[in-house]
Amino acid sequence: MEDNSRSAEIEIPEVSGRLVFLSCLGLAAIIGLGGAWYRVSTTDDCVRFWGVEGSQLIVGEGEAELLEFKPMDGEDASEASGPEPANPALAGFAVTARHVLTGKPGMVHFRNALTLDRYFDWTRLESVPLAESQERWQQALVFSGGEKQLTILLDEGYQNWGRLGEDGETVDVVPAVNLDRMTREYIGELEEN
Repeated sequence: MEDNSRSAEIEIPEVSGRLVFLSCLGLAAIIGLGGAWYRVSTTDDCVRFWGVEGSQLIVGEGEAELLEFKPMDGEDASEASGPEPANPALAGFAVTARHVLTGKPGMVHFRNALTLDRYFDWTRLESVPLAESQERWQQALVFSGGEKQLTILLDEGYQNWGRLGEDGETVDVVPAVNLDRMTREYIGELEEN
């Protein structure tokens, strides 16, 4: 007769330290790759629109400036005061005010927001002739670093954001989604200070 009074023993398999280490390393690699994929997938339309160099200027540590301007007709061009902007995208505009944004509170977050796809409606992307749309643009964000420069045209309510096309005669326009409100609040705070 067997003695069943002994409690059942549970066998715990031994796990080597090497297996635990490799498992943790594999998990970390999967999480890292997942994070990289997520970041790329949330910014790929913006990178295509602003360009790789433009996107780097936006999120980089270069200079950032807000320009306020009005379109110039032939008569205004001869009377334009102040230095003519170095960017050909603004050749037809009279700059009325400049605001340096570099180093302002919240600028890092604002710059990052400009590279997130969710803040733009990519289904309504359009190209319009610059000559026919000059009245639309009231301000520009200019990001620069070294010899490189990106100029983003903004309409009055920050509802549409424009990038000068490769031909220099068209503007690629994308509507903003929630970025208009955020930009209005951020730029309003800057102008008050």
